[in-house]
Formats: sequence, structure tokens, C-alpha cells
Amino acid sequence: MERLDPIPGTPENPALLAIGFVFAHPEVDTVLVGSNNSSHVVANIHWVENRLPIATEAVDELHRRFDQFSGDWEQLR
Repeated sequence: MERLDPIPGTPENPALLAIGFVFAHPEVDTVLVGSNNSSHVVANIHWVENRLPIATEAVDELHRRFDQFSGDWEQLR
């Protein structure tokens, strides 16, 4: 999806973007993130406490791109 154009308002870190996208939905109050590295767990906690929410424009654009690619999105195969 990023090949189209950069997505405005997205954080540089793709893991932070993924966590922020999931938490941008009011139906979600828990995100399970697996990790073998305790420093990654600590970073995830820091992001949730200090770097969220991500920009609404980023969430809206991600929804638009999901709709645009629909079932033809490469990673869905």
C-alpha cells in the first residue's frame, strides 16, 4: 500500500503504525503483540502510553487503501 505514495501522518516505525491503527478503533481495547525480546515489549508499552493516538488522517488513508485494494491486496494471499 505504501508504494502508492507515502501515507501522511504515519509514524516512522511500522510496528507503532500497526498498534496505532488497531487502537484507533473504538471497539478495540486490547492489542496482543508477540515478542521474543523484552526491550520490544517495553518499547510497545512506551508507545501506547506516550505516542498514541496516531494521526486521524493516517487512519483514514489506511482505510481508504484497504478499500481500494480490497481482495487484491498482496499480503492477503
